[in-house]
Amino acid sequence: EPPVLLMSSWCVQGLRVSVFPRHPLFRLGERQQLVCSVQDCPVVPSLSWSPLGDRPLTASVSTNGSRSVVTFDPVMMEHEGTLLCRVSCGGDKREGKTPVHVYSFPSAPVIQGQDQLKLGAESILTCHVSDLYPAEQLTLTWFMGGSFLQSTVGDPGSSSVRSEYKFTPQNQDSGSNISCRAMLDLPDLPAGIRTRETTVPLNILYAPVVTWISNSVLVMADSPLTLSCSVEGNPEPTISWSLRTADGGSERRGGGRQLVFRAVSLSEAGRYECEARNSEGNQTAAVDLTVHAPPSDTSISVSPGEEVVEGQQVMITCRSQGAPPPNLVLKKEGVELQRTDPASSSLSFSLGSALLEDSALYQCEALNQYGSQLESRSIRVRVDLVQVSGSDLESSADAPVEVVEGQQVTITCHSDGAPPPNLVLKKEGVWLQSTDSASSSLSFSLSSALLEDSALYQCEASNQYGSQLEFRSIRRSTSFPPRLSVVIIPAICVAAGLAATAVLLDYLRRSRKKGFYQLPQSAAPSA
Repeated sequence: EPPVLLMSSWCVQGLRVSVFPRHPLFRLGERQQLVCSVQDCPVVPSLSWSPLGDRPLTASVSTNGSRSVVTFDPVMMEHEGTLLCRVSCGGDKREGKTPVHVYSFPSAPVIQGQDQLKLGAESILTCHVSDLYPAEQLTLTWFMGGSFLQSTVGDPGSSSVRSEYKFTPQNQDSGSNISCRAMLDLPDLPAGIRTRETTVPLNILYAPVVTWISNSVLVMADSPLTLSCSVEGNPEPTISWSLRTADGGSERRGGGRQLVFRAVSLSEAGRYECEARNSEGNQTAAVDLTVHAPPSDTSISVSPGEEVVEGQQVMITCRSQGAPPPNLVLKKEGVELQRTDPASSSLSFSLGSALLEDSALYQCEALNQYGSQLESRSIRVRVDLVQVSGSDLESSADAPVEVVEGQQVTITCHSDGAPPPNLVLKKEGVWLQSTDSASSSLSFSLSSALLEDSALYQCEASNQYGSQLEFRSIRRSTSFPPRLSVVIIPAICVAAGLAATAVLLDYLRRSRKKGFYQLPQSAAPSA
């Protein structure tokens, strides 16, 4: 609003001098004027302007008849003070005077520090007003929520006023507003200009706080699951999820307030940590995820392999996964051999020296309260059927035995079986000798080997469950006849007993593929 112009006039014997405005209050930097007018002067008066005291007039003057105007463009602080308008009307001299006041109050106060407040730590807010005049007439006052906090008065000669407010922010202060009000106490200043106020919200910084996290949970494998974590903090915290590993490390699994599993697996069980972090610090909360599942990935392994030679060491190992860990049971043809408690994740069973009767179907069964899983392997024990005794004979099982003409040679055939098999010795397919089931071996002697004794000798063992055939070649040697007697055992023939018929038949079928022998699949005799 423009200043109200008040007229100042003096009347002396009819001569009147008026200066307006009477109490001028000019804003620094603006263009303002004072007017001096003369009335009731019968002649053309003489008008002049001069500051009170020994000061020069730094303003322009324009006079027209009985009216004179002084212009301040712009208004400066040096224009402040009493200004005289002197009038001469004929022989009369009169003057009018007016006090000139200037001020500067260009903007509202500025508050700083409200974005750097730390919860529980002493903080400082500042309120500042610059380009001000007169500073000693300005008062800065702090308010919070309508309540007075403190006030500061400016210093003379200064062009600005600054006020500090120290306090320790608490939780309840977050989101509150604080105000700084500046009031320039000049009587002629309009009320709308006299007071300016600035209000800002308090932005209190504090480290993250985890306000809620999902409870520890137990779920079945392949189930969907969502873990949630709610946090507060300023600035807004970032959230990350990690899985604590067995060695004390961690694996990052995701970010945000939720960690979503489409189908939980056993490998994802463990302790999950929700970490909230911002510039003020961090906080972590944890939730335990337990995953249960029926046995899976059950396996049974045989070392060195599923087909072994009689007397060889065999290791059977059973493994499985599940939660809680399953009990492992090793069976032979359905009969339990060994079991473990849940504390062990594997089971091992050793055959120190494999026997023919160890040929069987071995089963690994894994069980927990959610189910069971069964895996099996067949172990087949084969017998080294051809043995040759005698230090003077150098021959592998598949190579012919060389003898010198006139040398004594004994051919022996052994067999085990249940019931005991019949043994038949043949020469080039022609019967030489046989036994009944009461004997487990058969011996045939060549008291003086002749050229015509060089032949393929065959030993056949048979009972109602099948038969087995082994052979050995004998040929005459041209070397000098040895003086030592030789025993050749060309075959050890085996036929299965009633208790192991199924396993033996499978074994005999496999052996035929390897070139050993075959037993026909005869039905077991009725009891």
